[in-house]
Amino acid sequence: MMNTTHIRPSEQVLLQRVRNQLIDYLEVASSFAEQRRYQAKSPQLQVPTEIIEQWADWVGPDWRESFKAPVFSTDELQAIEKFQTVWSGLHPRLPQPLPSLELIQAEALWEELRRAAALTYACFLRVGKMSESVEFVPSIPSHAAVVNAGVMIYAKDAQCLVQFYAAVLQLTECPEQSQPEHGLLVLQGAGLQVVIHAIPSAYAVDIEIQSPPVPREDSALKFFFSVRDLSHARDVAVEWGGSIAEQVWEAPGYRYCNGLDPEGNIFQLRQHQ
Repeated sequence: MMNTTHIRPSEQVLLQRVRNQLIDYLEVASSFAEQRRYQAKSPQLQVPTEIIEQWADWVGPDWRESFKAPVFSTDELQAIEKFQTVWSGLHPRLPQPLPSLELIQAEALWEELRRAAALTYACFLRVGKMSESVEFVPSIPSHAAVVNAGVMIYAKDAQCLVQFYAAVLQLTECPEQSQPEHGLLVLQGAGLQVVIHAIPSAYAVDIEIQSPPVPREDSALKFFFSVRDLSHARDVAVEWGGSIAEQVWEAPGYRYCNGLDPEGNIFQLRQHQ
């Protein structure tokens, strides 16, 4: 006779499921395009209300006691804290009742919430979703994890490019390596480091940045990055002031397209198959 006894998942596995739900939430909250897709898929829902209330459902008053390592890293807990601060500050200031998705996406407060969600989402994607049945075991840090290569980008508006690349490439800021007093801001991902270097103001004043961005075609270099989904990266890039070309090429093992950051720097995105 078969044993039909139900084995209850461990507390860690249950927490991993909560983490996965948070990532799903942040994917929608961080992208206006994802919000519109969600609304089209579920027309019976009032998506703005869902975005506000779901965060409160998952991140309750005692979340600091509930969200523990190894399911949540220190960086992720700090990212939740920052988003919670933004969410708490914006919640009472939003129009009530919440208007339709089309109307609220034109509100500056909703844009502020989206940008905060995008930075939190980028932080979580460094590790990504975890198993819903097996306990996660973090890898032991080693010298192999040291980043030996990266890219430095000179910027007229360094903070603008930091926000753009953090959102599009799911990178997180590294305060311990950044030197803001010298105009150096560092972003870190799995095997990748992007350094944004502010152009001295004496030179930056003569640089004209257009919107939408115009390609800087006088460079002999084009750097490339891998992303999980080209379509999502395109949506996020547009929302953060850049653009991604509609044309997609095929290469052995991956698909790729070109993009522009808000200052016109050309790069390539790849989605591995």
